[in-house]
Amino acid sequence: MPGIWITRASQNLRYLGATILIFFFASLTARAQLFKRPFIIESNAHTGLVVPLYEAMNYLVTEDIYAYDLSVSFPTTGKSYWEKLYRYPRTGFGYSYWSLGNNEILGKAHALYSFQSRLKRFH
Repeated sequence: MPGIWITRASQNLRYLGATILIFFFASLTARAQLFKRPFIIESNAHTGLVVPLYEAMNYLVTEDIYAYDLSVSFPTTGKSYWEKLYRYPRTGFGYSYWSLGNNEILGKAHALYSFQSRLKRFH
């Protein structure tokens, strides 16, 4: 039974860490009004599981998958023609971290990315 307790404790620590990150970045977002160019800081936590298709793949999956995502975006105001043309998109960049279910075999995934997303505005 001690192994089960350690597993649950490590999962609780992960959720606690994600919660602390969310509140930290939420406080930064509240201070974003002090900057000349507005920006939005978003963080997301994801969790999931892997269902092996074949019995030979059972050894690959030892734990659930979890991920953390942090992004910074800059809303446009319509100063340029392209901003109006694309309906005031948000541009930005982000970082994503994923555990893949078995750190020894599958490892972990880290990603840096940029994006442009359209807001759904109804005029």
